[in-house]
Amino acid sequence: MISYLRRTLVASSRRRAVSLRRGLSLVLAVLVAAAGLTAVAGPATAATVYEIEGEWEANTPRTVASGDVVTAVWRVNINDDRPAPSNDPVDNVTFTVTLENGVFGSLPGDCLVNGVTPASSISTDGKTLVCNLGTHDQGTAVVVQTPVQVDGPTGSQVTASGSIAGKTANLDPLEIDNPFGMDIRWGTGTANFSAGAGGYELDLQWTLSKDKGSPAGPQTITYDLTIASAQGAVVATQGCTPFAGGFANGHPWSGGTHPANQMTSFVGSCTLVQTGPTTFRLTLTGIDYEPASPPTVDSAGNRLPVDEVALASGSIWIRVETTQSGSVQLVSSAPTYTSVDGDVAQDDVANNTESKAWTTPGLYSSGWGRGYTGSGGTTWDNTYRVSAGTDVGQYMDTDAHLHDDLPGTFPVGMCSKIDTKYATFNSFSWGSPPGGVDGAVVEYYTGTAPTMDPANAAYDPNAFGCGGAGGWSTTPPADPSQVKAVRVTMTETQARAYKAYNITPVIGQQVRPGTPAGTDVWSFMEAQVAGDGSWYKRDEICITPVPGGRYPCTTGFADVLHVVTATPAISKSVDRAVVQPGEPATYTLNYSANGAGAVPASVDGFQIVDTLPPNVSYVLGSATPAPTVTTNPAGQQVLTWTLDGVATNTGHSLTYQAVVDGSATPGQTLTNSAVASYGGVSTAPATAQVTVSTSGYTAISKTTDTPYIPNLDGSGDGEGSWTVTLRSFDPLPQAFTDTIDILPFEGDARGTDFEGSYSLAAVEPLQGQTVYYTTANPATLSDDPANPMNGAANNPVGNTVGWTPVFTPNATAIRVIGQALAPGAVQQFRVRIATDGAHGEDLFVNRAQARAEHTRLVMRTSAPMTVANYYAATLKKYVQDATGAWRDANDVADYPAFRYGDTVRYRIVVTNVGQGTLTNIQVTDDQQPALGDFSIASLEPGDSEEHEFSIVLDESTTGTVVNTASATADTPSDSQVPPTIPSDPAGFEV
Repeated sequence: MISYLRRTLVASSRRRAVSLRRGLSLVLAVLVAAAGLTAVAGPATAATVYEIEGEWEANTPRTVASGDVVTAVWRVNINDDRPAPSNDPVDNVTFTVTLENGVFGSLPGDCLVNGVTPASSISTDGKTLVCNLGTHDQGTAVVVQTPVQVDGPTGSQVTASGSIAGKTANLDPLEIDNPFGMDIRWGTGTANFSAGAGGYELDLQWTLSKDKGSPAGPQTITYDLTIASAQGAVVATQGCTPFAGGFANGHPWSGGTHPANQMTSFVGSCTLVQTGPTTFRLTLTGIDYEPASPPTVDSAGNRLPVDEVALASGSIWIRVETTQSGSVQLVSSAPTYTSVDGDVAQDDVANNTESKAWTTPGLYSSGWGRGYTGSGGTTWDNTYRVSAGTDVGQYMDTDAHLHDDLPGTFPVGMCSKIDTKYATFNSFSWGSPPGGVDGAVVEYYTGTAPTMDPANAAYDPNAFGCGGAGGWSTTPPADPSQVKAVRVTMTETQARAYKAYNITPVIGQQVRPGTPAGTDVWSFMEAQVAGDGSWYKRDEICITPVPGGRYPCTTGFADVLHVVTATPAISKSVDRAVVQPGEPATYTLNYSANGAGAVPASVDGFQIVDTLPPNVSYVLGSATPAPTVTTNPAGQQVLTWTLDGVATNTGHSLTYQAVVDGSATPGQTLTNSAVASYGGVSTAPATAQVTVSTSGYTAISKTTDTPYIPNLDGSGDGEGSWTVTLRSFDPLPQAFTDTIDILPFEGDARGTDFEGSYSLAAVEPLQGQTVYYTTANPATLSDDPANPMNGAANNPVGNTVGWTPVFTPNATAIRVIGQALAPGAVQQFRVRIATDGAHGEDLFVNRAQARAEHTRLVMRTSAPMTVANYYAATLKKYVQDATGAWRDANDVADYPAFRYGDTVRYRIVVTNVGQGTLTNIQVTDDQQPALGDFSIASLEPGDSEEHEFSIVLDESTTGTVVNTASATADTPSDSQVPPTIPSDPAGFEV
């Protein structure tokens, strides 16, 4: 660290000025003091005024849907309301935004929580944001982006209203139009049926649903149904009721007493009218499209799809005029639904069928036991659905022991033939009697019959014959999966030892994992129905047709199940719509594996592939489980998760963080998309968008290059100048700046008071700035560039006050329009005046007002300049920036920036601007007294003394550093007051 002194001679100049006509003298009681313009700490004491404007981010669609994220842009300015506005700091600049049909998901980064009062917050309902921007200097215009998640019904509007200090701004409303979807589901009904009066009465279940978030649909819906018996029996309607009893996969109850999460509503009216021998018309009227607590679980205990809302359910009742075993098949039409706002949706034809079977008492029967999986429906009805890997049970049933007409030696035998291509044997048990039949023989087939070999072209388990001895053993193999058939034999005498209604062996099987969805898996039985011990298939009686199946019908000895799986779904969100480079954003993937009915409890191999946009990278360790990270040919990171054990019909969330790098362009929209896949089905891409932040602010300040106009010979002829500074703290380049500076005049209400006259000596702009002048009466001018008298901001065309680019010393105001203001950049210009015949302590107060393109709202500033006393000196402190230029650094807008390890160089200049010699000048530095303090024994009029020193920054210095130099001098013997030497600060930012 070094310091040294240097003395220079400053030549005075005199210039005869063109007289500026004086107006009515009005000296304000409240003058802007020099100290007030250089202070950098403490809150503003003037009355602060604010403005607020708002708009949706450019390119925001006028129609949005619930779940969309849109961004509101708010502009707020902070100014002093006095005619001579200061640039004092204002603490806790706070504005509030209130939403309708939208919510705030998180605080914008510009809304502060720590060290401010009140802390920024979001209300519990998410609809009100209180944003504390912290401390800003008066003369600042701020831009803040606030992301909003749309949350409202179709036909409503997203509205936003911002307010600050009694000022409000309302955004144009956005229309909400949510996607419309509706469906009626049939599928699997209850196991219930009853016989009587020469026929069977049975019920079939339906559930009406809409897509989650969907608008309301029609209040009356008609479905054309075909209900036919495969046996050709007459079918008649019995009515339509709430679904109150039994278990039906995919259908919640709508009547009776059941758990609330398994209950939905019934419709206001349900009618079933027969229109032909096998045709019917179902009409539903009075549908509640906004249930308060929609069900989450169906009547069979399965979770309902999370992307649907079950609106209503019910049962239709029919009578089939037959005394024989049989079934009915229902096929429903798939209407087009129209929502209340005119959108249309097509019913899903894939779930518009339902079957139900019934049987008459007989000697033998066999089928899949629905109770083993807790499923609804009836045996042989072609509605049994399970997932791959499910354990199922085939029952083989006989009541031969109840037939007293059979001899005691009559053979009673049942044989299960396993569909080994899609199922494996895993257990044998007795359903009834629990301990089995004494003397019964259980045998296991592990032979090599081609009809039981899935790899053989002759594979056909139904064609296998259970007779013969080859390949059979009473000892099960060590590997149960080698078993291809199981037969149980006994005599009538052995069976009659039991009084139970049925004798029921159960063959436990597992549907092979990996069996494709849609596969039909069969259970087959043969039985001994003749006294000679031969085996019988009973293929001739069709109970329920199986369209597209490997076998045409279910029978009393053959039953079918179909493999179902879950359908993937995914949505994506992000915790903010606006991101700052280098600050991680948190993304959430909401995914589910959905399916109505007996889908698996969980699935393995559920895959999510999330492609990040350019300039965005995954934050390692931010996700559990961690993804596999690769890079695609476009250079984008691709995140892949392969998840096992994903519970079905359950919402799941996975979060991770990603960060935007510094190469992203402010205002750039970054979209990433995620696709979920399972079972060969992939979703449409789910996207989330963020915008690189354009939040920021612009500040204006005006400083006197010296607080005193030199008056070296007491004539009052001298020159002084102001510097106007605009500094961008905005991430976007601003296309223009526009500043109007109305020069001091008597009666300007700013405190201006002078003798003699003055003229405009020069305006010194930066390259690219254009200067305009006017000689209009200053009392009639507005310094707002957007005032119509000035044309428009950045465009003087159409002005009514005579703006011209031709310089005149008689100008009453000047206007400087600058080219693009880069992020973090500074624009300055200097205004010089020359006095003629001024007196000591005459005061000139200059005021300016500006607008910048992006921050848009006005920024005000002013600064006083005084004619020097006879004994007077100026003291200026400068900081040398990285380019070697010495900066006045009076205001934050002019502060240079340094890093740790940099050398900061200061210069203090004391100039005698009075008419007498100053003695014993003591200069002090409040931050660096050891280096900055120095003395001047004597300083002649017009002379200057310089003192320079430097420091090296270390980590003990942070934030904004303001260093103030002060000076005193002896009171001259011929003066009653000490010489005036105002203090001067200089600041920088670390």
